[in-house]
Amino acid sequence: MVGAGDQKRVFGKMKPVWRPASLSDLEDIHKMACHIHPDLPESREVIVDKIKFFPEGCWLLSLEDISFGYALSHPWRLFNIPQLNKALPTPKARADCLYLHDVALLEIARGKNATKQLVERLTGIAYSHDLSFLALTSVYDTQPIWQRLGFKPMNQEISSMELESYGHSANYMIKSLVNP
Repeated sequence: MVGAGDQKRVFGKMKPVWRPASLSDLEDIHKMACHIHPDLPESREVIVDKIKFFPEGCWLLSLEDISFGYALSHPWRLFNIPQLNKALPTPKARADCLYLHDVALLEIARGKNATKQLVERLTGIAYSHDLSFLALTSVYDTQPIWQRLGFKPMNQEISSMELESYGHSANYMIKSLVNP
């Protein structure tokens, strides 16, 4: 991640693209996470765990050597919310969804269809693993963005204790891939 001036210069000329994230992207991802989610911190070790747990679900929005966002996702069970800043247990048996654990875009990258492109990419990954749903916990009042992308709020199916660590505006949401 570089300074805002460099981001504007690069973003204005060309469009960043989603590419697979790797452990070499750890510093950029952690810096963006601390900047975008100051109230929902996750350690470097937890980010490493997520990348190792399911590498094909981890993506970086970048252009050349400049990062604009990232996404960490993994197979999971519906109506179970992974705890923040905790290593994931061994792979969930009978996973039925791809859980979008963290999708974070710098402000300059928002509103430019990056999230829609990511959801399309993750839908393909879910299909390739015979997963019937995408699931996430929206934070910071982003529920309308996710609803436009086909996610439906499902808070009534989740205990308030599970949502509590994600902040007061957290909403558990799912998108069925069976009949999109």
